[in-house]
Amino acid sequence: MDKKRAEWQVRLYTSNYKEAKGTYARIALRGNVSLGYLAQRLEERTGIYRADSTRAIISLMTDLVEEYLLDGYSVTGELGALVPTVTGLWDFDRIQPTARAKNKAEVRFVQGNRLKEQLKNSLFHETDRRRQGPSLEPVRRFPRNNKWEYAMEPDDLILLEGSRLLMNGDDPACGFYILDAETEEVKRFFPREEILLNSRGQLMVRLRGELPPGLYRFRVVSQCTTNSVPLKKPLAGDSRVCYRIYAPDEERVIVDKGEKP
Repeated sequence: MDKKRAEWQVRLYTSNYKEAKGTYARIALRGNVSLGYLAQRLEERTGIYRADSTRAIISLMTDLVEEYLLDGYSVTGELGALVPTVTGLWDFDRIQPTARAKNKAEVRFVQGNRLKEQLKNSLFHETDRRRQGPSLEPVRRFPRNNKWEYAMEPDDLILLEGSRLLMNGDDPACGFYILDAETEEVKRFFPREEILLNSRGQLMVRLRGELPPGLYRFRVVSQCTTNSVPLKKPLAGDSRVCYRIYAPDEERVIVDKGEKP
């Protein structure tokens, strides 16, 4: 498996502990995926393993793992180990319910070497807790080079996922922008009429060779909110990552081939 890089959005908070002054970070979760969803993705990715069969196997394996944990075994996998533990101080007066209540059974996860290796050299992006405008996720089907830039072709189809991407207002500034990553000069603007697919969570446009080789960032300007009433003034959201178009004779070192479409 190609090595991937942990790239997370975090929110920053001020520590209230006297012994630990400063600022700490908490990850801003992108969401949650279930094992059932992963089974479906496995079928889509391989075309071999049926999702319903995978779900049945996962259910049986879950029962087995639970049985061994309840019997006091640890269970080890490629990502790490599930380890039974006992919390609290021991009270020898075991007849009393209050004494027994001081100890709880828990199961903890211990990272394995594979996961530890994948979490090295992690990249964190600060996100604003009060942000109201569009937010953009990286185009994960694009490959990434050794500088952690996403590589796109001059005629690529760009499918963005995120939030508040819908062009439901009438301000002419709304649309999809491609900027020079260094100067922030607008190199291509797609008004709502040129956007091929658009919803609150997705936006799709097609490049047609109009951009020269270079390094770019994406920007979405929209009036979208979490309800049906658009904002009076549009807000902008920029990509956290850069996208590179290579010249035909330019060397590229790809470390992540990207997700299959």
